Amino acid sequence: MLPKIISTKDKPIKRIGLYADPHLSQSSSIIVGRQGEFTGRLDNLIKSFEWMRNLFKEQNVDMIICLGDLTDRPDLTATEITALSKCNIDDDYLIIGNHCRSDKDGNINSLSIYNNILSSPQSLIEDEEGNCLVYILPYNSTCVDLSTLNHPKVILSHNDIKGYLLNGFIFKSGYEMTDIIDNCDLFINGHLHNGQWLVKDKICNLGMLSGSNFASCNGEWNPSVGILDLDTLHLEIYENPCAYKFRKVEFDSLPKIKNYLDSLNGEHYVIQIKVPNRLAENTRKLLNECKKIDASRVLTTIENINAKEVVDKGSLSVSSISVYSKLREFIGNQKKSNKFNLEIVNKIIDDLETNEGVE
Repeated sequence: MLPKIISTKDKPIKRIGLYADPHLSQSSSIIVGRQGEFTGRLDNLIKSFEWMRNLFKEQNVDMIICLGDLTDRPDLTATEITALSKCNIDDDYLIIGNHCRSDKDGNINSLSIYNNILSSPQSLIEDEEGNCLVYILPYNSTCVDLSTLNHPKVILSHNDIKGYLLNGFIFKSGYEMTDIIDNCDLFINGHLHNGQWLVKDKICNLGMLSGSNFASCNGEWNPSVGILDLDTLHLEIYENPCAYKFRKVEFDSLPKIKNYLDSLNGEHYVIQIKVPNRLAENTRKLLNECKKIDASRVLTTIENINAKEVVDKGSLSVSSISVYSKLREFIGNQKKSNKFNLEIVNKIIDDLETNEGVE
């Protein structure tokens, strides 16, 4: 059953709190291990939700909507269910994303026990005359014809956007940006993780509540939430100080590494750093001493060595030939194919990197 349409005649809605893609799970990327009752990943999300609730209360929001992928899988462990109960989402409206469902229609999902599930396209908020103020687009491989929606004021979505560039890949399917601009005043999307305006004041990727992997570290802003003024359509972005912030960097000297670490603002960084093999030990020491970093890994490169000669000697290190860069190159060459799931590809690459040249 779809949630009942909210009329501003019955319930004034001025300010909406928005968050996206928590991907609640026990671990993610190199964030592993327990920290008391829960794993570090779950503990981080519980703290992020607590910060968000306090912010939304201070800012007097009238309702809260999750833009999809509250959970990372449709099947949750007992520990994940317990952690989710501490996030206090009972009154949130929850858009179904691709990760929290196990059937194409979104009817079987990890959130079925909650009341305000948004699993099908629908009008959610209407004004006193019945005009749509907020329309919902849950994840679906088949795009809705936006021209049939009678120009809602705001569309909240969890979908691909055609032409969007993510980590070197261009989405070849999804909603056309021109169609979005023509058929609503503001489009706010989850799903694509990197927070940024695709078209200023028209199309926004809200980004994640807290970072989950190295494929999601190239946004205009760090993991954040938003507060939308439904009258003015102003979207205020608030950076989550509890969030994991994933970064991938490469340096060739210790002074450059020190300068980079000194330049980091805030806390809870998760760092992947690639350095020449001779710097690995000192790099690891610098990372361990930096209080801003919650987790890190060091990848190494071999300097001034001919790869063919090393192969002939039978002592080639995996760190001298980049498996994941070859995978990126292969997929990037498949320019005519629409069959690649870029989210899965990025996850595979992230997993490969975990085992490549790690010190």
